[in-house]
Amino acid sequence: MSNVLSEEHKQQVLALGRMGWSLRRIERDTRINRDTATRYLREAGIAVKQPGRPSKQTAKPAISAAEVPPDFTAPDSKPANMAPPDPSPAKPPSLSTCEPERRHPQKR
Repeated sequence: MSNVLSEEHKQQVLALGRMGWSLRRIERDTRINRDTATRYLREAGIAVKQPGRPSKQTAKPAISAAEVPPDFTAPDSKPANMAPPDPSPAKPPSLSTCEPERRHPQKR
């Protein structure tokens, strides 16, 4: 039996693949077999995410597969290391009230 998806499901898989979803996540949320999703993604020229630990640059959007419209195109975004620096300077840690005792312990 051949795994052929409806046009709506095919577009959903392609949209999720463009968003960087893993094949396992696509399978879990859409109930479409990973092999079928892989075939459609490769035919469309979309990079198939390999199994393993996610890279630091891969962000997982908090969105379900049902919420992705079939004609969705993922926007270009900046990696986290390109974000502007935090404008507030780091506050030095405050000293403990016990600090003077640590420096000059009393002899008993």
